[in-house]
Amino acid sequence: MRAKQLIMIAVLVALSVAGLNVGLKAYKKSSLKKSGAHFQQARAHLDKGEHDLAVSGFTKAIKKDRGSSVAHFWRGFAYTRMGNQEAAEKDFTRAIELNPRYAMAYYRRAMSRDVFQKPEAAVGDLTKAIEFDPQLSEAYTMRAMAYRSLEEYDKAWEDVHKAESLGIHLHFKDFWKTFVQELREQSGRTR
Repeated sequence: MRAKQLIMIAVLVALSVAGLNVGLKAYKKSSLKKSGAHFQQARAHLDKGEHDLAVSGFTKAIKKDRGSSVAHFWRGFAYTRMGNQEAAEKDFTRAIELNPRYAMAYYRRAMSRDVFQKPEAAVGDLTKAIEFDPQLSEAYTMRAMAYRSLEEYDKAWEDVHKAESLGIHLHFKDFWKTFVQELREQSGRTR
């Protein structure tokens, strides 16, 4: 069961990258102007899979602009890619402290907390993400998984329906089918 959960999380991490464009839009509106060169270099390293260099670059950007929620967010994302969920959670938390309406930071913090190990915390973060960005279909998807872990099947189904109505752009349709099938079996419902 644990391996299946890890695969589900890996798939959702890959799918949520599209949602990270929100972070780029926030960057353009942020005060990162004074640390822009470090930030851009760190993003380039992240895109190349050079996670250690990305963390170093985002750290330099944070030193230039300690109030940047966006730099903390992206460093947290780099830590996630490295598998350092504890450091990622700290950076996402700091991003939220600096910008309490940063929907994607709540979403990523829920991901770093592992919806299967800390489903209550994940539900709280995902609910906040949805509050600030009601069109974030990935948040409904992950919250459905957390609700399933909590055996709150009615709520899980509500989120499944909402995510589907928003048009989940899953490249892994088999994954979604498997999740919905497992939810059917566990909840005793068809929809």
